[in-house]
Amino acid sequence: MKQSKLTLFAAALLFAAAPALLTSCGGSAHDHGNNGEDAAMHDDAHGDDAHGDAHDGDHADADGDAAHGGDTMEKMITIDGMTIDPGSVEASIYDYAENGTGEMVFILDKIPFGEDNEEELTEDGKAQLDVLASLLKSHPELKCEIQGHTAQADNAVGRTAKRTASGLRAKWVQTKLSLRGVDGSQLSSKGYADDELLSTLDPKDDGQKRIAVKLNQ
Repeated sequence: MKQSKLTLFAAALLFAAAPALLTSCGGSAHDHGNNGEDAAMHDDAHGDDAHGDAHDGDHADADGDAAHGGDTMEKMITIDGMTIDPGSVEASIYDYAENGTGEMVFILDKIPFGEDNEEELTEDGKAQLDVLASLLKSHPELKCEIQGHTAQADNAVGRTAKRTASGLRAKWVQTKLSLRGVDGSQLSSKGYADDELLSTLDPKDDGQKRIAVKLNQ
């Protein structure tokens, strides 16, 4: 009988404590749940920030590439489907044709001087004449004198021979431009022999042999 009373007393205590235990457990579960949600929100926030940073970085890179591409595009020169190197003689002639005034002389550095007037144009030489011809055709107001120049002659006889050779070579280039469709009224040619030696070279240097164009508008 005494044991039964003790059992009933323990059961009563357990029943009385149950709400507190349940409340404590529920609160813990609730707290854990909130902590989980907070952690998820925290992770999402960081994820969004990281995505935003990456996205902004992509935009920055794209903007940088676009700016770089814009610079490249500004430097590129194209005429009749031909791309011109910004640092080339052709680019200088292009700039003169588009913006220049008066008279200027340009050395055609890809057109070799052959005293026996042989055919020796390289692909680069042909391309240079192609560009020059296109510019002359698109600017009919331009006049072009093709000039042949030689190294210093040893005597008067040699000078006469060089004048003839330089004149033939200049005429040969004139013909090449005519065959590319340049109007004959824009073209003339002349052999200068050693009348206009380059001061930066020895008078006998082979570099004195050159084909040049004098343009005026």
